[in-house]
Amino acid sequence: RVKAEATANHMADTDLFLADFKRAINYQLRSDVSVGVCLSGGLDSSSIAGLSSKIYNAAAMGKMQAIHAKSSEKAMDESAYAEAGGRWPDTVLADADTVEVLTAVQGG
Repeated sequence: RVKAEATANHMADTDLFLADFKRAINYQLRSDVSVGVCLSGGLDSSSIAGLSSKIYNAAAMGKMQAIHAKSSEKAMDESAYAEAGGRWPDTVLADADTVEVLTAVQGG
C-alpha cells in the first residue's frame, strides 16, 4: 500500500511538473516573430528545446531554430551533446563559434 501511494504521488508530481513546464514554454513562445532556443547540450536546454520544438511545430509556426555556441577549447566543447539535443525532428540546429556569438550579441 505504501509503495502504491508513493507511486501515485510520484505520478501526480510528474504530471504537475509537466503541466507547469508546458505552461512556461507556451508563455515564452508567445511572439509575433520567430523565436529560437540556445542549446548547450545539457539536460535543461535539451528538454526546453525538445518540448519547445514540439509545441512550436504543432502550432504551425515552423521548425524551431536552435543555436549552439561551440567552444574553441576542446576540453570545454559540448557540441556533441548539443547536436544530440538538436536532433528533434522539428528543430534546426546551427553551430556558431563562441567569438561569433559574443560579437553578434555585443553588436559588433
